[in-house]
Amino acid sequence: MASKPRKELSQWDKSRIEGRSQFMMDAAIGRELHIPRRTVSNIQTRLETRHSSENLPRPGRPRITTKAQDKRLVSAAETNTRVPFALLQNIVNVPASTSTIRRRLHEDMIRKWRAVKRTLLRKEHA
Repeated sequence: MASKPRKELSQWDKSRIEGRSQFMMDAAIGRELHIPRRTVSNIQTRLETRHSSENLPRPGRPRITTKAQDKRLVSAAETNTRVPFALLQNIVNVPASTSTIRRRLHEDMIRKWRAVKRTLLRKEHA
């Protein structure tokens, strides 16, 4: 099972830590704000070294789909359950490959597959 993704502190929480750091210890701030002590300590050292609490930009390729396109993909996949990825790509009109569509659906715990055509049972078989 995958661990929960890390969440980023809001600017509000960072400023609350900064305001309390002048007269409180790291552990006390963490207990009061329900934030791990190590996170409080890291925010304070970041303020001292960079004079800013902003996060550095993360490396990596930016996502090709927007959140709105991801939502449209998910809703289209839930309504059209027997449609392959290539046709789903045309339905939603997203400029992404089929493997990207598969990954976006997998993030929302949706796994698509093509339904196998089976012959119907006759009375003789039943």
